[in-house]
Amino acid sequence: MTAATASAVRGMRLGLCAAMLLSIVLGGCTWRSQSSGVQVQGRSRDLHRIAGTWSGEFRSEAGRVGTIFFDLNTASDTAYGSATFDRVVPTQACTDITRPQDIAEIRVPVVLQFGALTTSEGSIGGWFRPYRDPDLSCWMDTWFEGKLRGDTLSGSFFARRTDIDTVRMGTWWAARTR
Repeated sequence: MTAATASAVRGMRLGLCAAMLLSIVLGGCTWRSQSSGVQVQGRSRDLHRIAGTWSGEFRSEAGRVGTIFFDLNTASDTAYGSATFDRVVPTQACTDITRPQDIAEIRVPVVLQFGALTTSEGSIGGWFRPYRDPDLSCWMDTWFEGKLRGDTLSGSFFARRTDIDTVRMGTWWAARTR
């Protein structure tokens, strides 16, 4: 893996985390009922570094913008969070035959849920569960990575259709609100 690819992968991991953080913030009091928790991998001291309630934004290179929300209680290793964006487009043909598309429109808002989250020495990374992209009408894999600086997490995210290798990139950030 080249340094540029490794950097892109790390950024995607962070973007996913940021997206989840922003989604929780925008979701208000109902976000836990809409989000299943994910166990955060990392040492106790690393979990404490990122503990709290976080909110922020993400932006893709293509201009998609969304919100991130994330919550990790210091007494737990389970995080609740999501990334949310709004957009409705008609379904188009997708070449991913393993995941047929059976609805005419993608429902919005699109809420991404954490699939995995890891932290170590001020870094954070993970991935979201596969979701249907409203622009491409295909299933997507997304991962993110980032760094903690004070009370702000920021980084990059990467997304690709499950049926091709082209990667889309973007950035994200989330600030600790409590």
